[in-house]
Amino acid sequence: ELVITEEVRRRGIPTVEVLAACVKRIWGPFYRGWLVTQQLDGGEDLWTAVRDGLVRQAGANAVFNAVAGSLQALHREGIYHRDLNLKNILVRQESDAVRGYIIDFDRALLFLGEVPPIMVQRNLDRLLRSVNKLDPRGQYLSPNDWKSFVDSYHGRKADEP
Repeated sequence: ELVITEEVRRRGIPTVEVLAACVKRIWGPFYRGWLVTQQLDGGEDLWTAVRDGLVRQAGANAVFNAVAGSLQALHREGIYHRDLNLKNILVRQESDAVRGYIIDFDRALLFLGEVPPIMVQRNLDRLLRSVNKLDPRGQYLSPNDWKSFVDSYHGRKADEP
């Protein structure tokens, strides 16, 4: 996770800075590891931002566009996040705009080129499962909100097919 997180940063994807790592061997090839990262002042996970945070302040479009841009960059730079969910995306208002940060790369895969389209779709599907798990009634993220997010990811405006 340390190596991948640093590679993510090297490739220009917004993520948190790793300050320290610790590994404790449990038995044989098994171990437990921890990363200490710099706190992202003013940042909140996307679920919190949607439920009662930044979406109310900055607007859904600003937040979804920021997250979609970060996720596009992640895939363009060849990083597949195997546990993409609303808790592994941080957002915060910065001086000029909202910015999305992707975290928790312990099961991520690196590619030499872009992430293949089928795996991009798996990432988006995984994120939608997280939405449906945390907000099963669509109280905070409606199907239209999800469509807006996906449209933003694919670079489409709201009125395009």
